[in-house]
Amino acid sequence: MNKISFYNDYSYLAHPRILRAFEHANTEEHGTYGQDRYSQMAADLLREKANCDCYVQFISGGTQSNLINISHFLKPYESVISCTTGHIAVNETGAIEATGHKVHTAQSTDDKLTPEHIQTILNAHHGEHMVVPKMVYLSQST
Repeated sequence: MNKISFYNDYSYLAHPRILRAFEHANTEEHGTYGQDRYSQMAADLLREKANCDCYVQFISGGTQSNLINISHFLKPYESVISCTTGHIAVNETGAIEATGHKVHTAQSTDDKLTPEHIQTILNAHHGEHMVVPKMVYLSQST
């Protein structure tokens, strides 16, 4: 059985069928990013698969996606819990904390958060004058 990795979208080369699709699309002129025919087709497919008549907005990268989601879901006094090696704690040049949201990190021997890690952070942040951990961030979920 082949293992499917969701490591990220740039560590492995594209499947040959995807490369052929890019070669074909490269012969056509396209509109603005997100407004082109392929983006519209992808948005329609996402709405169909989600069985939802909703607005689909494509984001240019993971950092932007993390930033938008975390700043949307958390109140200004709330924080996110991550492993010390989590992408938001290491690789996003402080983008999350620049919005005012603290990233609480837990040290792990295998780079994975456990319920015990999360509970330790929750127990340490209990007073009304403390940042309230409200979200758990998982990266490299494979």
